[in-house]
Amino acid sequence: LKEIEQMKETQTDSKEIIESLVANSKTFNEKTEFSQEKYLKKKEKKYSEYIQIRKPTLRLLAHIYYRQDPEKVMGMRIDSLSQLISYAGINSSGKYLLYDAGSCGLVTASFLNSMGPSGDSKVVLMHPGNFSQKQAMFALNLSSSHMKKCIGVNIYSVLRQFYQDPEKEEEVVLEEQEPSVKKQKLDVDEDNASKEEATNGKAKKENLNKINKRKKWQEENQEAIDILKQKFDSLTIVAKEDPLPILKELLPFVHSGRPIVIFHWCKEILMECYKNMKQLDAIVNLRLFSNFMRSMQVLPKRTHPFVKLQGSSGYLLVGYVVNSKNE
Repeated sequence: LKEIEQMKETQTDSKEIIESLVANSKTFNEKTEFSQEKYLKKKEKKYSEYIQIRKPTLRLLAHIYYRQDPEKVMGMRIDSLSQLISYAGINSSGKYLLYDAGSCGLVTASFLNSMGPSGDSKVVLMHPGNFSQKQAMFALNLSSSHMKKCIGVNIYSVLRQFYQDPEKEEEVVLEEQEPSVKKQKLDVDEDNASKEEATNGKAKKENLNKINKRKKWQEENQEAIDILKQKFDSLTIVAKEDPLPILKELLPFVHSGRPIVIFHWCKEILMECYKNMKQLDAIVNLRLFSNFMRSMQVLPKRTHPFVKLQGSSGYLLVGYVVNSKNE
C-alpha cells in the first residue's frame, strides 16, 4: 500500500500501478481467464482516474438520480417513468396537466422530451410551493422555445384565481395599482411635508416594483387558466402526499376518454385511492400495478442476471375519464 501511495504521489501512470499489482500478486496466475479479466477491470476502475463527458439524456438522468438517492425521485426507475409517459399519451400536439411534487423535475423533463421542440403542445405544471422542481429539466439543456412549453403555476393560486369572480379580481388589481395615501395634516411644516412626499413617492415606487414582479406569475396563471377552460388531454399526478384530494380538484379539467395516471411509492395509499375512484362514475378501467426489472450481464459465455436486484420502483394507478356531469 505504501508503494502504491508513493506511485500516486509521483503521478505514475495507472497502467504501471496495475502491472506492479499483477507482478506482486501470488494468485493472479492461478486464476482463470475470466477471473483475471474481472480482476484487471476492478483495478482499472480503482486506480484509473478519467472524466467522460456525455450528452444529457432522459435515461442517463434517471439512472443518475436513482443511483445517487432514490428517495429524491420517489424510487422511480426508467422503466416506471417510460410506462408513465406511455399511459399519459404524451405527444407533440396535446395539452397535458401535471402535478409534480416529488421527482426533482424528472417527470416534467420526460414530458418535454416526449413533446419535442416542434408542435403546439403544452404542459401545465402544478406544484404546492412557491417554485416548481425543475432540476432535471434544466439538466437536459433544452432550448428556450422548448422550455416555454412548460407553464409552472402554484396549484392553490391558479385554482383560486380560476374560481374567483372576475369583478372582484379587477377590484383587487386596482387596489394594488392605486395604494392609499394618508392625508397630510394642515399644521405640518413645509419641511415635514416634503419629507412625507418623498416617503410617499418611495412607497409608490416599491408598490409598482411589487406589481411588476407579480406580472410574471400572473401571466403564467392566466395562460394556465385559458388552457384549464379548454380542458386537458391527460392528468398525471406524482406526489409524496395523498393524491386523492388533488385528483378530485383536477378531474373536472380533463376531457372524456382521456387517461389519468397516478404514481406513488406507497401501495397502501394508492389502494385507498383506487377504492375511492371506483365509486366515481367519471372514471373507468382502473388498474393498479408495479414493475419488475432485472438487469442482465451480457458478455461472451457469461450472460446471466445480476445477483443484486434493485428494489421496488413505485406503483402506478391508471384509469380513463368518461362523460362526467361537468362535460
